Amino acid sequence: MEGAKLPGKSDGSQWPLDISRRELVVGTAERVVAVKMPAAVSDRLDSLVKKVETVRLVDGERVVERGTSRKELVSALIYGAPTTQRDLIDKLARYRRASVASTVLRQRSGDRVVLPGHRPGPRPTSADESA
Repeated sequence: MEGAKLPGKSDGSQWPLDISRRELVVGTAERVVAVKMPAAVSDRLDSLVKKVETVRLVDGERVVERGTSRKELVSALIYGAPTTQRDLIDKLARYRRASVASTVLRQRSGDRVVLPGHRPGPRPTSADESA
């Protein structure tokens, strides 16, 4: 990774990092951000990732190509988040009032929604799920 240098510590610490301001952020060193989120928000994230998939026909077969990952989409959403205090407060207030129905992107009827469980790791593409 050009421009990203880990400090000369033997403990493998990633603090501090020296990164060129001109470097593309996607090519820089990563840090783990372990967060728990409501299941409905996680399900929405999976639905948003699927919206970026591309589907094409190869020799008459439907091929689904993953366009992004949960990690990359969360990073992009954080990058695009508002940066003023007022806008952040407004986003938080809207989120805190959100219902499950307004969060999940699945088309469901009735008063309840069943969210699928997932093991840790990459989610399957929509082609994997239909197989």
